[in-house]
Amino acid sequence: MSTPSSKVVIIGAGIGGLAAARRLSHQGCDVTVLDMHDSPGGKMRTMPSAAGPVDAGPTVLTMRPVFEELFADVEETLADHLTLKPLEILARHYWDDGASLDLTADKDQSRDNIVDAFGIKAAAEFTAFSARAKRLFDAYGRTQPDGRHQNGPAATQPDPRNGPASHDGGPAEIILQ
Repeated sequence: MSTPSSKVVIIGAGIGGLAAARRLSHQGCDVTVLDMHDSPGGKMRTMPSAAGPVDAGPTVLTMRPVFEELFADVEETLADHLTLKPLEILARHYWDDGASLDLTADKDQSRDNIVDAFGIKAAAEFTAFSARAKRLFDAYGRTQPDGRHQNGPAATQPDPRNGPASHDGGPAEIILQ
């Protein structure tokens, strides 16, 4: 725990730097955040283009419990700052040859969309990738009974009291209040 006179400089105003700054500030530190860009956000920012703003990085929020934990750490709630609205489509991809693909929060629907766009072999590869990703998620991250997220070896077995590991319903659109 820090004292109110602690001074901290954080390099990088991405989500990690901002989260660290908020937690340290809440503990009483005098925090300065420096970034090479004119505005915060790191990869979560937009860049101008002739067609209009373009996302430069992540566009969906998939691990809501991590953000809820951040707000709880500073004695606030995520819902006091954001309204999260679940979206059906996670991402819409386009290729130069005219092919397109919608990935959804429903893995079976995504698999069907992959079959339609790229065939059964690609869908089988997607299914194998999804199974491997689930095993990794189950092994390295889970929500504790108190609602906090845990990473690492101690989280290798899912806690049956929490039900299956999930990212709380898929992607969300963020609406600032």
